[in-house]
Amino acid sequence: MRGKRPPASPLNEGTQPVASQVQGFIERAGTRLQDARNALELFRLDISISNSIESIELSAKATFLLLGENYPISHDFKDAEVAPLFERLPEQVKHLNFPRLFVLHELWRRFYTLSKYGKDLWGVPAKDLFKKEEAELAAAHASDWSVAVNVLRSVSGS
Repeated sequence: MRGKRPPASPLNEGTQPVASQVQGFIERAGTRLQDARNALELFRLDISISNSIESIELSAKATFLLLGENYPISHDFKDAEVAPLFERLPEQVKHLNFPRLFVLHELWRRFYTLSKYGKDLWGVPAKDLFKKEEAELAAAHASDWSVAVNVLRSVSGS
């Protein structure tokens, strides 16, 4: 059944499958962030950006689960899916500005296909579309997400 999952439960309710999925998302997000930094050092800017974007998305999906919600299967999160999360945020993490982080997710999601495939109709490969500063910014935003989701996980008691 594509697109359907059992309802998520907050981690502090002890739901092992959700806890395991959150852990997997957070670990993979961290690996993608490190891959982004490594690609940046090698000046593989398109790869760095796509890895940063994957890190951001995995962190965002972990956030849904940590707050007891199913994450959207699509890469595009609707405002109506994200807005309820802000009401569920523990007071201890509100300073991390999750609304800003979800706006960053929305911003970088628009670059994902470009960072992978370039502009086919223009005949421009992905490696020719980005500057170093843009890859650095994507990695910085992925790092912001990483910090926030790890703090949220810690506060959630998992």
